[in-house]
Amino acid sequence: DGPVSRAERVHKFLRERASKLAFVPWPLAEPRETPVMLAKEAFQAVEKDKGRARLYPLEVAVVAASLLRAVDVSALVAELPDPGAEKTPLDPSGYLGYYVVAVYEAEPGQGTPRLFDPYGARSLPADAKAQVLSDKQVVGALLSLRALYQLAHRADPKAALTQSSEALSL
Repeated sequence: DGPVSRAERVHKFLRERASKLAFVPWPLAEPRETPVMLAKEAFQAVEKDKGRARLYPLEVAVVAASLLRAVDVSALVAELPDPGAEKTPLDPSGYLGYYVVAVYEAEPGQGTPRLFDPYGARSLPADAKAQVLSDKQVVGALLSLRALYQLAHRADPKAALTQSSEALSL
């Protein structure tokens, strides 16, 4: 029962939650009307059948990585700028990002990770170009999404600048 088989089970669980409409895909063309959620809040959304939560791919990847870490798998979030075979961009906005989960058979960073897409359920090739992120970089990405929310939906450039400055400082 290695890390990849555990990751497959967590991936299956999250895809089952999606089939129960706990979360649904949405256009990702602009920041949503609610602030970005942390893992606990996003997991609570994933638990609700027919909740139709409009989660960011980053939130779903963070939930997956958190669940895997709870079962002793050193999962990492990875940004997937271009999976190659897609006809349309995964992030049409160009600023929300598209994120997946990276799981290594051995220690994190050793070898090529197996990538899982719990948000979109894409089958990713072994040579998919993903940038594996450190936990600090994930926090930076979350802060960047919060900054976008502050600017787009709160019309608060000062708060947005503070959030984005915090993200850059990481």
